[in-house]
Amino acid sequence: WNECYGYDINSNTDTYRALWREFFAENTSALHQFSTNFPATLGFPGGSKPIIDRNHATGNPELFYFVHNKIAFFGLNQVTGDSYIDNTSINEDWVQGRLSLDTNCELQSIVMVSQLTPKQAIYDRIDSYIANCGGYPLPILTVTGDVHPAAYCMTKSNNRINLTVEAFRSGPLRLSVVRDPTGANGDFFHVEDTQTHLGNTKCPIWLE
Repeated sequence: WNECYGYDINSNTDTYRALWREFFAENTSALHQFSTNFPATLGFPGGSKPIIDRNHATGNPELFYFVHNKIAFFGLNQVTGDSYIDNTSINEDWVQGRLSLDTNCELQSIVMVSQLTPKQAIYDRIDSYIANCGGYPLPILTVTGDVHPAAYCMTKSNNRINLTVEAFRSGPLRLSVVRDPTGANGDFFHVEDTQTHLGNTKCPIWLE
């Protein structure tokens, strides 16, 4: 919505934000939940689908969360500029609140989707959760797209991987979370570029 002419970036209730939420995130929208069951072969007993938890409490249903197979999925709102969402702790509080639901420390990995790379404050909330769970390594994949690269890129720092997907020279990406069947090495993130022609030839670039 921040690309719309006349959009008030400092207003959480701007008309364009409200229009986007109406069609994509509100309870009245057909897109606010998964509409099709996932197959049982993918670990959904009998064919089912996750229930998406949306942040209606603060009027930000674009923030979502669901868990499947001990993987936490977050959708965050991080628009550019000096915006309402950047000047509040809505994202951080949402992440902290959802992670606090995992009282038995069962999560094996986290996937976050955001326009921009989330601020350090969000990772601080995740680090707090990890510390409370004994400090075990927890893989984190952050999927962003705002920097508009010519080809997708991945960077790695410790157990955190950042993936940029909005790349006009790359085809769609297929992302998978792969779990070590022995349980000894946790989760791994697998990224497949489905269109190699004119796609990326240099990434992933590992910083470590």
